[in-house]
Amino acid sequence: MRKAHMMELRTLRHFVAVARRLNYSRAAEDVGLSQSALTRSIQSLEKQTGLRLFDRTRAAVTLTPQGKAAFQAAQQLLASAEDFAGELGAMAQGKGGRLSFGVAPVPARVLLASVLSEVLHDTPRLECNVLVRDPGELWPMLETGEIEFFIAGEGQIPEPMSARIEPLGTFPVSIVVRAGHPATHVENIDKAYPLLMANRAGADNALISELLQKNNHPLHVIEDFTTLLSLVQTTDALLLVTPLALQDHLAAGTLRELRGKKPTATGLHRVLLYSKSGRTRSKGANAVRGLFQHAIRNLAEPKKTLAAISGAPN
Repeated sequence: MRKAHMMELRTLRHFVAVARRLNYSRAAEDVGLSQSALTRSIQSLEKQTGLRLFDRTRAAVTLTPQGKAAFQAAQQLLASAEDFAGELGAMAQGKGGRLSFGVAPVPARVLLASVLSEVLHDTPRLECNVLVRDPGELWPMLETGEIEFFIAGEGQIPEPMSARIEPLGTFPVSIVVRAGHPATHVENIDKAYPLLMANRAGADNALISELLQKNNHPLHVIEDFTTLLSLVQTTDALLLVTPLALQDHLAAGTLRELRGKKPTATGLHRVLLYSKSGRTRSKGANAVRGLFQHAIRNLAEPKKTLAAISGAPN
C-alpha cells in the first residue's frame, strides 16, 4: 500500500515537471527519466484519472483547462507532502513537532526563560506549550497525557510507581529576608518570624529543621511566587527559597541572603523531571530535558557570586 502511494506522488511530480516546462525533453531531464518513460507516466496518469491533461502537437505542448486545474492541485499536494516529510525529519531530530510540558513556579523562574530562548534560537520548528503550575496540578496532566513531563523540586509529590523520575541537578536553598531585617545571620534569629515557602519540599533540610526547633516559626506555604516576593520585601518574614530565583533583588540590595556559620546552615535541593513510566517520550522532549539539565549546570558556577552579592556576613 505504501509503495503504491509513493508511485502516485512520483507520477504527480512527473506531471508537474511537464506542466512547468511544457516540453517533454526538458521535463524528462528534470526528473531523471527518458522522454519515452516520462510520456508513458503521463499517459498512465491520464488513463487513471480519465482526464486529458495536455494537448500535444509537433509544435507545442499546452495544458488543457482541466490540466491547469490539476497543475495547481498537484503543486499544493506535493508541497504538503514535502512539508510532511520535513516535519517528520525535524521530529526525528528533536527539532520539530509540538511539545507540552509543565514546570513548577520556582524552577520556571530560574530556568524557563533561558531554556526557551535556546529552543527559539536552535529549534524554532518545535512548538512548545508550557504550563507553570504547582506540581499537584501537573501530576494529573501527566497521568492523562496532556503533558509529556514536568519539572519540580524533590518531595513535592508522592513518588508513585507509575512515574519515571530523573534528577536534573540541584539548587542551593537558603533563607532570604528584606534589606534592614533585624536578623543578620541564621544563628542570631531569636524570634518566631513567619516562614514562607512555595511548597513543603525542602522543609526537612538542616537549615529549616534548626529554625523550626529553635523558634517554632509559623509556616506559610504560598504557591504564587509573586506573592512570596511581595511579602518578603514588605514584612519581617523569612523566605525559604533558592537564591537563584532572586538574583536581581540580591544584586540590587533590596533582599539579602541569611548565611550561617555552620556548614549545615545552607542546603541543596534536587530538581527532578517527572514523566510517565512505560510511555515513549518524543525526541523534542528529550532535547528540552537536556536543555534544562544544561541550564542547571551553568548555574553551578555563579554560586560564589550569590554569596558575594547577598552582602551577608559568613
